[in-house]
Amino acid sequence: MLRCPKCGKKYPDGANFCEDCGKRLIPVQQRPPQQKNPGKPSKNSSTKNILIGIIILVVMITVATCIFILSKPKNTEKGSVSSDSETSVKSASVTSESTTVTPAPTRKPISDNTEDQKVSASDITISRVDKRPADLNGYEKAQVSSAGETSAIVQEGYNNKAEVTVDGKDETSWQEGVSGDGIGERIWFNLDRPYEIKYLSFKLGNWRDENNYIVNNRPSKLKITVGDVVATVEYPDVQEEFYVALSQPYSASLVDIRIEGVYKGTQWDDTCIAEVGIYGK
Repeated sequence: MLRCPKCGKKYPDGANFCEDCGKRLIPVQQRPPQQKNPGKPSKNSSTKNILIGIIILVVMITVATCIFILSKPKNTEKGSVSSDSETSVKSASVTSESTTVTPAPTRKPISDNTEDQKVSASDITISRVDKRPADLNGYEKAQVSSAGETSAIVQEGYNNKAEVTVDGKDETSWQEGVSGDGIGERIWFNLDRPYEIKYLSFKLGNWRDENNYIVNNRPSKLKITVGDVVATVEYPDVQEEFYVALSQPYSASLVDIRIEGVYKGTQWDDTCIAEVGIYGK
């Protein structure tokens, strides 16, 4: 027995209308077969589709990676590759540079007197030479930017400071101004730049004339300082230009002269120096 879909009353098989409400009934043999969950895909079908999609994605990624690797230029140097010939030249250059072997530096033989070896001040001597050095013209007379003294006698109408010893005039001279013989008094010269100093020249005493030379004191011994080189040099009591030489040129921009001994004048005890020359390169 089946039930009417409208009123729910049971009716026998083969009935065309409900006896209670009159609704037209569909025979059993004409009813469409019922489907379980119509239109809904099965779980097996969905899983299969997901797997197929994953496989396709993996294949696409693999193919894209292979294309990228194969299309990448072999030359990895900075900059783009313009042609096959340029690539070959760069590759050859890289190979050549990578196989170049830098030779180990060779040690110079040790020499007792090499020009490039720095000379210590303690190794240099200063001594008087008998006459004008033959190679003096090969050196430049240093320019003095300033000169100073520990003392100078004040004399009306005369400049007796250290600066006059580099004015090129024999008639002017530095005359120390302390009481006594002036031993220990100094003059110094600041040069316009460092020079490789080799020679110094001196006109000792007052050279204004022969009489002034005799009546004033003259240095008999001078302590000479050239940079860090220090030496004491003695001089004879004659009115002539003296030269002293450094055993090797020494770079300096300051020269200092100190009175260490004197020849007594017949009238005055002022010790004088007329001219000083400094020669270097």
